[in-house]
Amino acid sequence: MTDDNETELSPSNPTNANSDSTGKSKKIRSSDSVESLTSTSELLMLAKDAVNNSEQYPIDFDQMVEFMEKVSGETDILVKQKLNQVQGVAAKLMGRCYTSTSHDAAGVIAGLPPLDLKTAEIACRKALKKKETHPYLHLEIRREDFDSPRHLRQYLELVTLDFWQHRWEHSEKGRVTYEFFPVVSETPRKEFTGGSSHVLTGHGNYMCHLHRIGKSETDECRECGVRDDPIHRLQRWALFEDEREALCRMLGTREVCVTEVPNCPLEVIASFGRDTLWGISATGKKQKQRLQLKFNK
Repeated sequence: MTDDNETELSPSNPTNANSDSTGKSKKIRSSDSVESLTSTSELLMLAKDAVNNSEQYPIDFDQMVEFMEKVSGETDILVKQKLNQVQGVAAKLMGRCYTSTSHDAAGVIAGLPPLDLKTAEIACRKALKKKETHPYLHLEIRREDFDSPRHLRQYLELVTLDFWQHRWEHSEKGRVTYEFFPVVSETPRKEFTGGSSHVLTGHGNYMCHLHRIGKSETDECRECGVRDDPIHRLQRWALFEDEREALCRMLGTREVCVTEVPNCPLEVIASFGRDTLWGISATGKKQKQRLQLKFNK
């Protein structure tokens, strides 16, 4: 079953990230390939392009960093929203997620920290080249406490991870993804495919998701009578018994450990996201093929 109202972001389909619900083009420029979005510094360049070319927020990236040097506590809300929108788009491109995936979940899958935290970290390092103390969110950072700029950088990176982890644990979004990734990543990831990301986000051919977007009257599994989500398929639904046995053999366990699933081959992960509405009979497959041919005509 295809989600007509959703679009999967990928290197071959980056233009969807540059338009809003009205079809109006946004001035967010992204790379032609996911491979170039492999570090936070390159992601910050994407943010810089987006902010500098934005008509919605008349301030350039360098001015934003200077502004954050002067502000203690949490980032200005408009700045924070703008940066995290850019991070969300970049993360969805890297993870090949549906546009409906939350920024929180996409960022964790792609291993990209919230840009408001990363920008505040950069602003703090820059300020401490000239000053003895500077706030990073609610912390007061003193230059004399560090042996070298490298020591300072490493410390601030760890603090960023701690803040990001706290946000992820207390977020109301991306709770399916949280089951797979309870701990945020220290490095960017770019290995996931569209099929595997649909399983890791729960945005795909799952009754829970189809019910949420109004394409099903129920979120229940058609056979088990319980909520149909990726965890249900990975651990319980008999329809996926063969896939589950193959997964357990790879993991070397008798039962599926959800947090180990992202380390398995991507095609194995993606197999749990297949369309179940047509069943597995030959008649169902032929009927689906006829409808697809009719649709293509």
